[in-house]
Amino acid sequence: MIMTYMGIRQQASNLNLKRKPVGDVVLRGAYSYHKNEIIYAEEEFEVWKDLKTTSHSFFSKLTSRVATGELLSIYVDYQVNKEFIPQKVFIEKVMGTEVVTETYKFNDKSNLITYVHQSKTGNIEEKFTTTPKFTIASPCTATSCIYLKSKKEDTAGRNNYTLIQSFNNWSFEEKPKFKNIILSRVGLTAKAINIQGKNLQAVEYKIIEEFENPDLTLKNQKNSISAFVSRYITVPYMVKSTDGIKVQIKYLNDLESD
Repeated sequence: MIMTYMGIRQQASNLNLKRKPVGDVVLRGAYSYHKNEIIYAEEEFEVWKDLKTTSHSFFSKLTSRVATGELLSIYVDYQVNKEFIPQKVFIEKVMGTEVVTETYKFNDKSNLITYVHQSKTGNIEEKFTTTPKFTIASPCTATSCIYLKSKKEDTAGRNNYTLIQSFNNWSFEEKPKFKNIILSRVGLTAKAINIQGKNLQAVEYKIIEEFENPDLTLKNQKNSISAFVSRYITVPYMVKSTDGIKVQIKYLNDLESD
């Protein structure tokens, strides 16, 4: 069954996957990135499902022009197990002659993550332990809410998740850091949001890193992020922040058979 949004039916993929995933592609889509209504980047993605293990692989490619006019290309290969815990995450950034990769590998027996930063100056490896439930931040939007599938959600209250994030770019600065993100659902049911004239059913969430003002509710915190999440493996239809950044779906094809 193919369910198409935004009035676009797109079957071809331009991702040029660097790894052949096991299973079948179940979702294919694209996002546009806006800053005060100006589009500055685009993302294409695919989601594959291994029917034997019910694990998923997310592949994304994000392209953008930087201030110097050079093209920045970011490729993400994000593997999760059936509990939606990251098992391996590969991120490649290319701009001109600069190529940098970051790789996370998780050992679920020891709860150990091996992180490798590779650049023209060499390879840096860091190892650190984590809690059994965590998520890894990546530059792509397709995986930005994947942690919602990792544990039972309190639909009427606050939910806390452990986020691992790297701030390394073209050179290694420090090992990835742990952050606590707080999330709550806005309303108990999905609601219609309008994107380019199409009404889509999504669940809205408010997300923050920490409370800046304890006297305000989560949804009224100044620097919160709003995520409008589809029913398709938590892939968002739209994500927007209070500083004018908005990422919204261009099309989303459900390719999974009944």
